[in-house]
Amino acid sequence: MLKQLRSRRMMKGIMFWTLVLVIPSFVFFYGWQRSEQQREAERLSLLFVKDRWWGLRWRPLTEIDPAIVQQELARQYEGILQGQGIEATREDFSNLITSREVARQMQEAYYLQRLAEQEGLAVTEPELRAMLAQAFAGQTSDAIRRQLAQMGMTEEQLANDLIYRETLAKARNYIFARAKASLFELWQEYLIGQEKIQIQYVRIPTDDFAGKVTVTTDALRAYYDTHSSAYRVGDRAQFRYVAIRLEDITREMHPTTEALTAYYEKHKKDLFAIPRTAEVRHIMLKLPTDAATTAVEAATKKINDLAAKIKGGADFAQLADEFSEDPLNSADASDPSRKRGGQILSPVRENAPVVPYGDEFKRVALALQPDQVSSPVRTAMGLHLIKCDKATSAGIRPFEEVKDEVADLVRSEMAEKEFNERGRALKELLAGRSFSNLDSFAEAAKLPVEESPLVDLDAARIPGLGSFIDDLELVKDLMEGEFTEGVLRNREAYFVLELKKKEPAHIPPFEKVIESVREDYVTSQAAQLAHAEARDLLRQSKTLDDLKKFAEAKGYTLVQSEPFTREQADRVLPGLDPLFRHLTLGYTVGTLHLTTQGDPRSPIAYVVWYFEKREEPSREQFRKELAQVRAEYLMYVQQALLKEWLHDMRRIIPTRMNPAIAREEGEAVPAEDSL
Repeated sequence: MLKQLRSRRMMKGIMFWTLVLVIPSFVFFYGWQRSEQQREAERLSLLFVKDRWWGLRWRPLTEIDPAIVQQELARQYEGILQGQGIEATREDFSNLITSREVARQMQEAYYLQRLAEQEGLAVTEPELRAMLAQAFAGQTSDAIRRQLAQMGMTEEQLANDLIYRETLAKARNYIFARAKASLFELWQEYLIGQEKIQIQYVRIPTDDFAGKVTVTTDALRAYYDTHSSAYRVGDRAQFRYVAIRLEDITREMHPTTEALTAYYEKHKKDLFAIPRTAEVRHIMLKLPTDAATTAVEAATKKINDLAAKIKGGADFAQLADEFSEDPLNSADASDPSRKRGGQILSPVRENAPVVPYGDEFKRVALALQPDQVSSPVRTAMGLHLIKCDKATSAGIRPFEEVKDEVADLVRSEMAEKEFNERGRALKELLAGRSFSNLDSFAEAAKLPVEESPLVDLDAARIPGLGSFIDDLELVKDLMEGEFTEGVLRNREAYFVLELKKKEPAHIPPFEKVIESVREDYVTSQAAQLAHAEARDLLRQSKTLDDLKKFAEAKGYTLVQSEPFTREQADRVLPGLDPLFRHLTLGYTVGTLHLTTQGDPRSPIAYVVWYFEKREEPSREQFRKELAQVRAEYLMYVQQALLKEWLHDMRRIIPTRMNPAIAREEGEAVPAEDSL
C-alpha cells in the first residue's frame, strides 16, 4: 500500500479527486450561500450589477453612494434653473428626483469610475488638498466648520463629494479628448444652422394607395411566412385569483357631512388656500452681480430714464419690446421681431418655491396693484421695472366650492384605511390555516374567484388587478393549479394568484393573426405603390416645369415652401427624413430629389422636391463665429462619444434597478438594463 502511495500516478489521482470533491463544496458553502446581512443589503440596494467574470449572480452596486448621486442631480437642476433666471435651492428638488434618475446616474458613475481606475485617473491627495483650498480660500478653520454645518455635511462627506465629482470629470475628459473637428466639418455644421434654402415639393401620402392594394389569402400567407417573427408572442399565462380592490372599497365609502366639514376645517389652510398672485410684465437690463461700477451706473441711469418715460405716459409693452434684454421676451426664436411686450407667461405666486428672477422680484411683484409700475428692482439677473396687469388677493376657497374635492379626499382616506385592514385580515387567514385549493380559500375569505385573460407574463400586469412585477419570479415558478403561498400586494389590490394555464413563447398560426397580417400587408403594399409613384414622377421630371405638369396630371399639387434653415425642416414637413439636413448639403440648386416623411422604414408619405434656391451665410461671419461654432460642435461630438461609450458599457456590464423600489414609484422594470 505504501509502495502504491509513493507512486506519482497514484498521488496525482488522489490529488485530482480531492480537488474535484473539496473545491465545489467550498464554493457552495462559502461562495454561494448568502447571509441574512447580504440579503438585507440586496433588498435595500437601488441598483444591481453583473460584473464578475466568475459569477452568475447579480450583486448590489455598493461602490456608488446614492446620496451623493442625488445631491449631484439636485446641484445640476439648480444650475439649469439659475441659468434660466429661476432661483431655487437643491432642497427644492429633493422630492422631485426619482429613484430611476438616481439609478441611471449611479450606473453612469460606476462605469466612469471603472474607467478612471483602469487608466490611472484617480484623484490624488495633493489634488484633493488643492480642491479644498480653492473651495475655502481665505477662510479660517472655524468659518469652514460653520459653512459645512450650514451645508449639513461633515469634512469626510465633503471630501467624498469632491473626489466623486473630480473622478467622473477626469473620466469624461478622457473620453472627450478623442473629439476632433476639421474646418470643413465646422463649415458644414454652420450651414445646417445658418444657410436658408427654399424648395418646391409634391407630397404623395401612402394612405392614398391603401384602397388600390389587392388582398388575397395566398398573398397574406406569403407575407406571414416572410415576416412570421414579427408576430411572435412571449410567455403568456392565465390566472384565477381572489382579490380585495382599493377601487371597490372606495365605492363603498360614504362620508357624512360632519366628516367633510371636519376635514375641511382641519386642512383648509394647507389644501384650500388661495395664494396671492400677480400677472406681470417687466423690462430687464442685464447686470451681473459683480459688474463694474461704471456698468452699474450706466444701467441705473438707463432704467431710471425708462421709468421716467413710463411715468410720462409711454406704453410699457412697447418700451419692453424695444429695450428689455430678457431673452424670454422673444415669442418666436426663429423670428426676433415677434416679442411679448415684457409679459411673464406664468403668474407670480405667493407660495411658489421656485420663482423666475428671484425672491426680491416676487416680493415687489406681489406688492403691486393693477396698472402700478414698480421702482427699479435689483436681482441676480439685473435691473427690472415691473408692471402689474392683474392681481388676485389671498384667501381660502369656501367649503361649498370645494365640497366635492373634500369628499374625494375623505373617501380616499377612509378607503385606504379599510383597504389595509382587510388586506391584513386576508394575510392572517391565509397564514393561519391550510387550504388545499384557491376555491376553499375564497370560500373562507367570502370573496369570489375571478379569472384573467391570457396576459404577457413578463409584463407582469393583470387587467383590473394591476402589477405583480415585484413577485414575478415567484409567479413564474407556479405550476398549473398551484396558488401563491402568501398574499401579494400592489397599489390597487391585495390578491392571491393561481396559475390556470401557461403558454410558452411561440409564433401564432396564420389563422390566429390574419387580421394583423392583413393590416401590415396593406400598409406595406401601399407604401410600395406610393414609392413607385414617386419614383415615376421623379423619373419623368427633368425641370421644375416638368414636375408641376406631371404632378398635376397625377392629381397632386406643387407646394412652394418659405425659406428655412435645415434645422427648421421639420416645420415645413413634420417628420421629414432626419438625413435631409445632411444630404442636402451636397445637393445643387435646380436639381430634383426624393425623400420620405415619417419613419423611412414605414413612411407616411414620399416627397418629390425641387431645390429652388439657397442663401449661403457670409464666410466672414463664419470666421467671426468660428470659436463658438467649434466649441458647440465639439460639445456635441463629445456627448455623442460619451453616449456611444456608455451604450457599449451597458452591453458589456449589464445593470438593473431593484424591482421593489421601482414598483413603489409605480414603474414596471424589465429584468435587465432597464435604464
